[in-house]
Amino acid sequence: MLLVLESALLTVAWIILASGSRYYLPLIGLAAGLQNALATQYSRATVRTTHMTGILTDLGIALGKWAARRGVTRWRVVLYLSILGGFIRGGATGAAMSLTLRDNALLIPIAVTGLGGAAYWTWQYRRIRGAAGQVLPFMHR
Repeated sequence: MLLVLESALLTVAWIILASGSRYYLPLIGLAAGLQNALATQYSRATVRTTHMTGILTDLGIALGKWAARRGVTRWRVVLYLSILGGFIRGGATGAAMSLTLRDNALLIPIAVTGLGGAAYWTWQYRRIRGAAGQVLPFMHR
């Protein structure tokens, strides 16, 4: 449901952006905050993955421990570097899409969050109905 809401916020922001107004920015910020909350809540925050400042801080701590020869958890360092690499690649991809698609570049995250949220919502609905012993819409008696 929240991914669908995020998609709706981005859609309204895109419509406002297309009108030439800058009032789309708070909606983009709200959608980003919603995405941040989703990632933090559903990952159970074992590792901070939603802010680069947190990732860089944690990576710095790990490198400091490594330099001091105190135990470093390798999987965390690999994860931090992977997240940082993904952030850099995502930023570069977003910039390239913005240069080629202009304002319509926002349609890509609108589609991804909307379709992903709707697919997950449908899957959960069918899974819960099936677990309750009810006949699913695609099953025949």
